[in-house]
Amino acid sequence: RWGMVFHDGDWQKARIPQMAMQFCNPPIAIIEANHPGRLSQEHSFASMECGSSLLTVLKQAEDNDGLIIRAYEYAGQKDPARIRLARKDIKMDMGCYEIQSIRVNQHPSKTDILETADQL
Repeated sequence: RWGMVFHDGDWQKARIPQMAMQFCNPPIAIIEANHPGRLSQEHSFASMECGSSLLTVLKQAEDNDGLIIRAYEYAGQKDPARIRLARKDIKMDMGCYEIQSIRVNQHPSKTDILETADQL
């Protein structure tokens, strides 16, 4: 499977990395029987508002204390990104080509690849 994208301007303004991520990781639809519940018919567990960053990891922390979010900036420019989870908004000020990891629990904190905490 492959895709070709025609665009004006450079690849950064056209957001080609985001398009590639969406193309390579299509959503998986699960058909579920209608049943009562508190959530609406459509629901987003996580979303990201950004200019040039990608959310690449959303997982359970290795020690089961919260979630780990990892994102990176791909265009070489500062990017004030915001990640919205079901009950939290996380602000990530991404530097040029920066990779950031955040542990999300009662007190969100920056973490490293080994998930050791460092307060925000």
